[in-house]
Amino acid sequence: METCGRQCALASTSCASDCVKGKEGYSDGCAACFGEVFGCTRDHCKLKCIAGQTAECKACVEAAGCAANFTACSGFTAPSARMPQLMDDCTGSGAPSVPVCYAGSAKELGMKETVQVKVDTFSNNQGTMDLKGSGAETINCLGKTFTKNGQDPRQGYTK
Repeated sequence: METCGRQCALASTSCASDCVKGKEGYSDGCAACFGEVFGCTRDHCKLKCIAGQTAECKACVEAAGCAANFTACSGFTAPSARMPQLMDDCTGSGAPSVPVCYAGSAKELGMKETVQVKVDTFSNNQGTMDLKGSGAETINCLGKTFTKNGQDPRQGYTK
């Protein structure tokens, strides 16, 4: 989207739609949703987003309602908005056997996100872990401590 946004900065939303469709192979309807978010971003956040997807740009896009409009158009909810639901699906209450590694990846909006978690130590409801990720942002947290209290992950884990 960023590449198409730059190519179509002075053009219509259909330019961005056509660009995304060509690069990602999305349907006309789906590509039109990208064109709409491009137009909203251009109209409301052009100067804040000229340097790319900075925190200031993302905040502006959110405040302008561009992200909500995209969700309404596409039916797709961005990963950050889905996180509470995903966390509700976590129900493990036992202690992890260590060392243990988990890894996964998914492609969202044409970008591959990869996450690796390695629990190094765990006893008495606390432990250390390594967390690595790549995609929209790179994460490289090694030897981080955490605690586990109860079964609700939103209340039981700390950084």
